[in-house]
Order: sequence, then C-alpha cells, then structure tokens
Amino acid sequence: MISSLLPGLRDVRVPLAAGFMWLVVLWLIFYSAIPSEESATGLAAEVYRVLGVFGPAGLTAAVTFVAYLLGMLMVAILNPILNRLRTAANYMYSDATDSQIHRLAERTLRARNQAKMNVSNSRDLSLEFMSRDPAKPSTEDIEAAYEGMVKDVPLVATRLLAHHRELFDRYDRADAEAMFRYNIVIPILLIGILIPIRLGAPWWGYLISVPIAIGAVILLLRDATSKASESNEAIYQAVFVGETQFPTIDVIKETTEELRAEYKRREEARNLKERERTGRELQNQRVRTERAAVMGKEPQKRDAVPNDAPIAAPELEK
Repeated sequence: MISSLLPGLRDVRVPLAAGFMWLVVLWLIFYSAIPSEESATGLAAEVYRVLGVFGPAGLTAAVTFVAYLLGMLMVAILNPILNRLRTAANYMYSDATDSQIHRLAERTLRARNQAKMNVSNSRDLSLEFMSRDPAKPSTEDIEAAYEGMVKDVPLVATRLLAHHRELFDRYDRADAEAMFRYNIVIPILLIGILIPIRLGAPWWGYLISVPIAIGAVILLLRDATSKASESNEAIYQAVFVGETQFPTIDVIKETTEELRAEYKRREEARNLKERERTGRELQNQRVRTERAAVMGKEPQKRDAVPNDAPIAAPELEK
C-alpha cells in the first residue's frame, strides 16, 4: 500500500517545495507592504482574525495549501524552460548509454534507408546517396532520432507502469529527484539576490550572498542532471533488453516495414511480368520451330531422290 502511494507523494513534493520557495521570494519582495496585526485594517484585519480563530494549525494548513497552489502554478509556467534546461543537460551528460542510443538510431535509420533505396526507382534518389555510404543515415537524422527518443522517455515509462513496476519505480524515483532540483534552482537564485537587497547590506554582502546562491544552483543542476540521467538509464535498459521500445523507433520501423512490403509487392509484380515475357518468348520459339519444320518437309522429299539414280526413258508414242 505504501509503495502505491509513493508516486503520488513524489508528485506532491515537487510543487509543494517549489511553492514554499516561491513564497519566500514573494515575502522578500513584498514584506514591507504587509501590515502587522496591530496596524492591519480592512481585508488584512479580517485575515488576521480568521487565522487567529483557527490558531497555528490553521495557519500552517493555509500556508501549505497556498504554497502547493503557487508551486503548481510556477511549475506549469516554468515547465517549458525547465524542459529545455533538462534536454540541454542530457546532451551534455554523454556516456556509454548515450552511445548505445545513437547506435540504435543509426541501425534503425540505416534499415529504413536501405528499404527506401530498394523501393525507389528514381534516379534522383540514387544520386542522393552516391556521395556516401548508400544506406548510412546523416548525422542530422541520427541527432533528430536521438532527440525524439529522449523526449519519448516519459511515454516509455508509462508503458512500463502496467507490466514492469520495478523499472517504472526506479525511473519515477530518479525523475522526481531531478524535477525537485530543477524546480528550486530559480527561487534559490532569486533569494540569494533579494536577501542583501532587503537587508540593505553593503557591497561585500552581495559578494557573499550572490556567489553562494550561484554555487548552490550549479551544484543542484549537476545533481539534477545526474538524477535525470539515472532515470533515463532505467528506460534505456528496458529498451535494450526488449521490454519496451521508443515510439520514435516504432514509427521508423513501421515506415521500414511499409517500404519492405512495397518492395516485395513490386518484386512480385516484376517477377510475374518476367515470367510472362519468358513464356511468350518460349511460345514464339516453339511456333517458329514448328513453322520451320512444316516448311522444310517438301525440300526434304525432293532431296530424298539420289542424284545418281537412273532416269527412266520416256515411252515412244505408238
């Protein structure tokens, strides 16, 4: 039961932690405009009154709820930026597994190109491959396929959820750790900048606070990249052992199979035409042979009389 709740708890942790961090950022920006309980009037006074009724437990629940909503909002807003950041980090983190993924993309694309060359009767397509290995895919095609496979990782993880829960849990745990770190780096950097501003610190305060924040961000990004690579590793290993496959590779393989089926159909049609042509030629040859045999019978009869045979003298008319 606890194991079934863990994925949900991981999903809650990221927006909740990010929400608390963003609350600190907002408090550092607007705290001077927040009235104290004694000087509060209007809506602010009512808020203080309601919080006083519910006590510390109510205040904690309200702040947690607001932090969760704020975290979900900021995660949704920053998600495109964080995804680009994560993709860039994945490209920079190259290891043996990435080499295997590139080889998988190259093998799949090579098979597709070979099938395309077999099917096509166009001279233009043949000339396109004359300057290099005819079936070797271009670097751009390989990188595009690799990028597609990286983006396919969440979809492949969803496929594993039903039948390979252990692999999915391994992926989900590392992915949640990576997303947690990615989502707190921006508020940490802002907090490091806002603290000396609000404290009215001299220049050396900025030299202390800002570098510390930047160093923390760098360490978090490195750790997040490592966790992201660990989560991808779980998916890659599942692909390598044949438990699942990338949708990008599935699409390329489907195209390859369609091209092979088209090639087979064309070959069967070509062979059928060749057999029909051969049959017509054999039929024509038989007809010519029979016709020559018929035409050669009369000469053979005339030639049957020996040249030295005596010629009978004609009878004299009585």
